[in-house]
Amino acid sequence: AQLVWMRDGDKAAAVAVFDAAIALDGQAAMAVRTFKARMLDYLDDPTAAYQTLTSGPLDVVGHLTAAQIAMAQAPEVSVQHLKTIAKGEVGSAWPVRLTTAECMIAIGEPARALSVLMPMRAEKPLDQYLVALEATALRQSGDPRYHEIYDYDRATGVDTIQAPPGWGNLPDFLSDLASTLTGLHKLKTHPVGQSLRGGSQTTAPLARSDDPVIRAFFTAIDPVIRSHIERLRQAPELIRSRITGNYDFAGSWSVWLRPNGFHASHVHPQGWISSAFYVDVPAVSAGDDRQGWLKFGEPPPQLCTGLPAERFVQPRPG
Repeated sequence: AQLVWMRDGDKAAAVAVFDAAIALDGQAAMAVRTFKARMLDYLDDPTAAYQTLTSGPLDVVGHLTAAQIAMAQAPEVSVQHLKTIAKGEVGSAWPVRLTTAECMIAIGEPARALSVLMPMRAEKPLDQYLVALEATALRQSGDPRYHEIYDYDRATGVDTIQAPPGWGNLPDFLSDLASTLTGLHKLKTHPVGQSLRGGSQTTAPLARSDDPVIRAFFTAIDPVIRSHIERLRQAPELIRSRITGNYDFAGSWSVWLRPNGFHASHVHPQGWISSAFYVDVPAVSAGDDRQGWLKFGEPPPQLCTGLPAERFVQPRPG
């Protein structure tokens, strides 16, 4: 279903894959309904997603998925699904605890969220999604400890690469890089389960590519990354404590946004440092209305509203 969607951008055809599977094997209907609901949710139809999921009996995974989908529009409904799960043996499972913390933030009870999050943070102190949830709950409650975690002046930076060996100037290199990356975008639209909306995303890790232009890109960004790591020696302890003098890539991909495309607010939980590199940008990004700008600090709307972005970075090629 995801392949049909990404290849053709046809929502109806993608959803039909699930309907055919349910017709083929009624015993698998619960699992298939769950996948179909997740697909509809990522296709920006949470109402249809919730209706699909709750059109039949729910197991634990179904209740958890329903809680996650309902959170954006009716977090009090999410609470009821979580209460149903809590009656069973899996009430203390990690995904349930995580969704419970999210739900407490969504209903405006950050203290209860923190009571769930802090034991989890003790178990996984470097999980950056847990850090983001803790920071959001602290900010939501007006706790000054928030600024001990989110220090944009010391933890973020903007740099421009130099043209790598083999290119006389940066514009020529970026032109070649844009052409190379464009050739990798074979699919029409965004994947399910990612932050991208209104664009395409490459699937193979770019860091493993043998293409000479892409290899040159990684050569060019190495000194910038190392310089940023050195600056992080002044960052909050949670960040600077992970400095070893080296780094590796947890993920690397190319995104090609279409007009009106964007990224939903998100966190990279498996990363230490995250970066966006801009190969080419539309003229509209130079405007005062900040279209296409990178923003920090704004939670996704299903988690929390009323906490606006706190820092913006204008995208520029290179």
